[in-house]
Amino acid sequence: MEAMMVPWSDLPKELVENISKFLHCNIDILRIRAVCSSWRSALPPNFDNFPSLPLIKLPIPDMIHGYHEESEFYLIESTVYLFQLPHPPYTGWLVKIVKTLDGKLQILNPLTEREIEDVPDDMPEKLNLLDFRVSQVSKSYHVQWVINFRELEYDVGHLFEKILLIWSDQTNHFSLMGISIRDQLFCLKSGDEDWTTLKDLSKVVDIIVYKGNFYAVDIYGETIKYDPSSFNETNVSSSIKMLSSSLFKGWVVRNDWWNQVGSCF
Repeated sequence: MEAMMVPWSDLPKELVENISKFLHCNIDILRIRAVCSSWRSALPPNFDNFPSLPLIKLPIPDMIHGYHEESEFYLIESTVYLFQLPHPPYTGWLVKIVKTLDGKLQILNPLTEREIEDVPDDMPEKLNLLDFRVSQVSKSYHVQWVINFRELEYDVGHLFEKILLIWSDQTNHFSLMGISIRDQLFCLKSGDEDWTTLKDLSKVVDIIVYKGNFYAVDIYGETIKYDPSSFNETNVSSSIKMLSSSLFKGWVVRNDWWNQVGSCF
């Protein structure tokens, strides 16, 4: 006797609710609610499980102390989305959405980091998400430089090569780690009045967040884990002599299969 396939719309409400607990962003809630009316009734449009990042004002970075004392700095979150057609040829578009300090949304090219301005004349002002398959690809952060209440262009205010955030929406406490344009490793946590330099001369090349901790790797292959609450460090891997040259570029990567973090060159 062949097993019968149960229609998606006949899934028990409790099972749909359990599935929603494994979702990681608002767009996933929208997608699962768009499947059918029974799934919409099982999941109300309540996004309290994914609170928005509050506006975080930052101290003046060390690299510009003494210049533009009227400057202000804010942490800005951006999200990359993939838009796909629901039918062949399933053509896809990657876009980066940035929310500015005044609450407006900017659409950037994720490769050039520049605003998309040359759009077709017949481009609609609103998009019906039911007409596309929309998925969240990644989130990233940058430090927005403001002088005399005027936001500098994204590429002009580029003070960090990379910046990462660990934030608790329950306590509203945060920890930041960033690689400056001078390859220095900086950190900041809630309540700090100044940035702290963690590694100044080691030429850090990459950082990641893994299981609630920061990890950094330098050009010598040394990988260090940093606790986000104290920034105490734990050596994960030692330096490699043959890599002690600025000609080498490294990345720190996560391996969920082996439950570890390592560096690759």
